[in-house]
Amino acid sequence: LNAYDAGLALYGIGRSMSIATHYVTSGRVIKQAPSLDGARVLIMPPQPGSFAFLTLIEIASVASGLALGVVGNLLTDLVKLLYRRGAGLTDQPKDSQDSHLQGILRRSPGDIDALNDAIDEDMVRIHRPFEGPVNVLNIYGGTVHIGTFNHSTYAYTRARDLGKDREEFYGNVASYNGNEDSGRLWLVDEQRTVGFRRDKSLKHLPQEDRQLLSRSLDQYVNGQDGNITLKGHALRNREGKLKMIFLFSVSEDDD
Repeated sequence: LNAYDAGLALYGIGRSMSIATHYVTSGRVIKQAPSLDGARVLIMPPQPGSFAFLTLIEIASVASGLALGVVGNLLTDLVKLLYRRGAGLTDQPKDSQDSHLQGILRRSPGDIDALNDAIDEDMVRIHRPFEGPVNVLNIYGGTVHIGTFNHSTYAYTRARDLGKDREEFYGNVASYNGNEDSGRLWLVDEQRTVGFRRDKSLKHLPQEDRQLLSRSLDQYVNGQDGNITLKGHALRNREGKLKMIFLFSVSEDDD
């Protein structure tokens, strides 16, 4: 294993873990790992005869008032969700998520989007060993399996192929930032969310479209079908998997 590739992967894991830990302990999203306060992300020696590294997170204080045991469960599920979204995998079922994480997804879904944006570059770093002989990378939180990365997720993180034609995408709005006209769409067929943002050619979306996005979000939060269609350009990886929608218009089905 190339030392530079391994170093970048460890840096990506350390940085993303620090950003997630800071959010769990303080409720704030940071963009740089050195800003982590009240906790430390440490690395321990590799296990003999392998390339397995152990990461230890020391938490000194929790501003959110949660017990340390609760923080550990929340952090594990949060990292699992962030890594799965960042690698283009299906979201974990809601009934298997930590209850505090479910509450965050209901109250502040934009925070999860901001965290995914903050660690997007780390997902590329974590996948760096796949440019060499590595075929599979497993990440665990204690005995909990957080994620398995492979050449398919590697291709997803490096997606930069933007379609020329406008396409339609059906699902429910899982989060929405009205100031930036951006958020995430729950793709029913794929059982995962994908990001969307207003196309740069538009100064703003029509008020009717913004109302449809907000109504779909309300329905999604309340466990109802959003019945919404987004039209825009698709950013896909080389395998054709959707990574981002650059939005032009919104419509609502009458079914």
